[in-house]
Amino acid sequence: MNIPVQLIRITLEQKIKNTVKLYLYLKWITSGHFILNGHVIKSICNNLGYKTPKTFYKHLNLLLKWKWITLNSKKGRYRIISYKQLAKKLNFRAYSGVIFDPVDFSKLNAFMYGAIISYFVKYRRRADSLSRSKGSGRSSNRNGSSSYNSLPCKYLAGVLNISQSTASEYKQLAHKHGFITVVKKYETLDNVPSDNNNYWKELIDKPNAIVL
Repeated sequence: MNIPVQLIRITLEQKIKNTVKLYLYLKWITSGHFILNGHVIKSICNNLGYKTPKTFYKHLNLLLKWKWITLNSKKGRYRIISYKQLAKKLNFRAYSGVIFDPVDFSKLNAFMYGAIISYFVKYRRRADSLSRSKGSGRSSNRNGSSSYNSLPCKYLAGVLNISQSTASEYKQLAHKHGFITVVKKYETLDNVPSDNNNYWKELIDKPNAIVL
C-alpha cells in the first residue's frame, strides 16, 4: 500500500501512531466502506495487537472525531476518507508516497521511522546541493562520500519535535527491521587531553550514517 510521506510526518509529530495504524489497516482490508460486527472487531484487535475491543473503539472514535472516518448512523455503515481528502484536510506540503507491504502491520512503526529518516536524508541532500550551486561551498554531508548520508539524531528530534533519545530509538528500530542501513562513523582524534576520563564524558556521540 502507498502511504503519503506527509501523513507519516504528521503521525510522528503529533504522536498518533496507533490511531493512524487503524486508519491504514482499515483502508487496506476494506473497499473504503465497512460495517462492524464482533467477528470483524476481534480480527482487527488480533492483527493490530489491541488487547481489548475498548482499545479499538478508542482509536475508532478519534478517527470519527477527526472525520477521517464517517458514519451513516441509519445504515451503520462507515466510510474511510481518501488520501486526497486527507491531504486537503491536513494541508500536506507534498504528495510523495512510500510503499508498505501490509502483510505484517506489526512492522508499520519501524517502516514509518525508516521512511521519515529517508525523507529527511534526501531533503538535506537536496538542500545541500542547492547550497553548493549557489556558491556557498558548504555541505551538510561531510563524509566525502555519496554512498552514505549523515542524519544526526538532534536534527531528526528537531523536525519531529521529539527527544534525541526517541530519535535514536526510531533510527535503531528502522535499522533492526531492515528499512535503513546504519554504519558507524569513526574519526581520528588529535591532541587528546591527558585527562582522558573527563574528556570522554564531555564527548557527544557522532551521528551514525545512513545508507539508502
